[in-house]
Amino acid sequence: WYVPLPTFHIAGRCIPFDPPPAFSNAVQMCASPRCTRRGLGNVPTTPEEVCGLKSDSTDNFWLLTEADDMLVDGWRREGADDRVIKERVSLSKSISKDQKKECQVKVIRDTRVQTESANERITYKIITKYTGRLFLWGTSVYQHQVVVLGFGIAGSLGMSFLLIMMFSHCVEFVISLLVLMFFAVLICTDYVLFLQAGIATGRTARLII
Repeated sequence: WYVPLPTFHIAGRCIPFDPPPAFSNAVQMCASPRCTRRGLGNVPTTPEEVCGLKSDSTDNFWLLTEADDMLVDGWRREGADDRVIKERVSLSKSISKDQKKECQVKVIRDTRVQTESANERITYKIITKYTGRLFLWGTSVYQHQVVVLGFGIAGSLGMSFLLIMMFSHCVEFVISLLVLMFFAVLICTDYVLFLQAGIATGRTARLII
């Protein structure tokens, strides 16, 4: 059947998975101190006057990095003319390190795009959700296979070597503990036999229990 989502191959079969969201270029913004908002027709003169968009409530933040196409299109849809937009982009490119240090609270504005099927049943969505996670985990392990195998082999060898080194120090303690347990079992067995033979009355056992 036709699967609208991406798939990966296992044993000659195509397994659909829910793809992770794709991120666009993130834009760094300053939340504190707040942006100095000006009218749409006023050309900004400082980076603190280059604000975000009203549509996503970032109009109180000013840009610390260069404006991306999403912001430019958003400014244009909000009614800013090309002269104002050009100056905003120019100011966002020319921010110095000292000006960035003035920002006390920094935030990230990004756009995430994710493809999903709107006509599938809930069982299909659940399956693709978990197969997507398995695919991501498998891909991550495969991409870092050298590190995984290195830690697995080196870690197992190191733990084995450590246990071998500790064995000589633990043998005496383990043997002493086993001998004490052996004598404890013998004492309990003798006491039970004494009770059966009528030699012991069982008062001591009742006091302990």
